[in-house]
Amino acid sequence: MKYVSINNLSFAYEEGKTILDNIDLDVDKGEFICILGQSGCGKSTLLRLIAGLEKPTTGTVSIDGEEVSGASLERGVVFQDYGLFPWMTAGKNILLALEQKYPKRKKTELRSIVLEKLREVGLDDSVYNKYPRELSGGMQQRCAIAQALSIESPLLLMDEPFGALDAVTRAALQDLIRNLLEGESRKTVFFVTHDVDEALLLGSRIIVLGQSPGKIIYTCEISQENRPTRENQFTNPVFLEMRNQLIGHINRDVAEKLK
Repeated sequence: MKYVSINNLSFAYEEGKTILDNIDLDVDKGEFICILGQSGCGKSTLLRLIAGLEKPTTGTVSIDGEEVSGASLERGVVFQDYGLFPWMTAGKNILLALEQKYPKRKKTELRSIVLEKLREVGLDDSVYNKYPRELSGGMQQRCAIAQALSIESPLLLMDEPFGALDAVTRAALQDLIRNLLEGESRKTVFFVTHDVDEALLLGSRIIVLGQSPGKIIYTCEISQENRPTRENQFTNPVFLEMRNQLIGHINRDVAEKLK
């Protein structure tokens, strides 16, 4: 049995516009799935369906054999807009998620977990008492990642989390995610992006969604032993060919829609 199983999944708004059509996807534990495609192809909608934040029009999403019927703390979510409440400090934002996950634990114990996760994403303890407005975009995103990691959910859903960041901060957070999710702490990840190079750097499998309505038009796999690095992803002929294939499928899909 696959860990995540998506069967005949379609989604349409009430006014009749179909966003996703006939999505079938099986995912093993520990896979890092990058979802690529142009704006409007349904990438974020697919993530919200997996998260249980939307209900499919047809088909099902099952996780570990159980059909998704709503949101759950078993699925950590990181949004592009950080998802931090502006009236709460960074620490309290993370603590709120922990209190929901572990209502019987002492607050001092949960606060220790918050500080541990802040350090894990490269932030110092002083960030605990700072409000989101006092933090840079990169620091806010690190807090959002710390929040998602703190609840120890086996499935992590990330919706273009680095899209609004500068190149240096983005690269640092890409490396952070890659390092945090390796080894024993490895989670199953769905990562939405429109950046082919980011998908190649992070993903163990990349799926490309075509436009309007979104369908899977191409898939490629990257072995754990032969993954691109920041040093070789633009020089290794194998990775360059994979990059060209991905860009080619996206561009052909765009061209067909423009006809």
